Amino acid sequence: MKEEISSWVRNLAVFYIIFTAVIQLVPDRKYERYVRNFMGLLLIYMVCIMLCTMAGKSSEMIRQFSTEYNAEITRLKLKENKNLQSFYINEEYEKEIRKIILEILKSTGIKKADAAVHIEGENLSAEIYLQQKITEEQEGRLENALWQKLGIGKENCQIIADRNGKTTVGSAASDGNSSGSDRISDLRRKQ
Repeated sequence: MKEEISSWVRNLAVFYIIFTAVIQLVPDRKYERYVRNFMGLLLIYMVCIMLCTMAGKSSEMIRQFSTEYNAEITRLKLKENKNLQSFYINEEYEKEIRKIILEILKSTGIKKADAAVHIEGENLSAEIYLQQKITEEQEGRLENALWQKLGIGKENCQIIADRNGKTTVGSAASDGNSSGSDRISDLRRKQ
């Protein structure tokens, strides 16, 4: 026990000598803070290892930490692989459903259209962008076909049509002033 304590004190003395030398060799004072933090962490590590060695449990503690760390890494990898796999499956599923929706649109006589499909958990929703006007009969056939072939009800299907043959989503406002009006010209007029 005395030998362990004397080696511990010797190691701490050597550490403080090296610590002082390193601080003196730092070229710029702005780096001194980082060196002190690093050396403080080393000191904490040394004290913990020495205390565990004195208790006789350092190898057991390291082995247990290593085992738990490896198990956690394995769990994280499995979870990441599962999430990645489900992401790619959902992406391909969305593409296939989009193809089916485009076929349904063609079969109902709607040629100028596009679709977007979203899968969130168990919920399947679709957005259909029309570039032409459709009749109520076509809309009814479309909704029936979506329900029968894909199980997409009216509440999960959004049909977006535009009066000028352009999609309304993402286009500029056609009426009124934009929210970012020409304030610079207003300022110039006032001056």
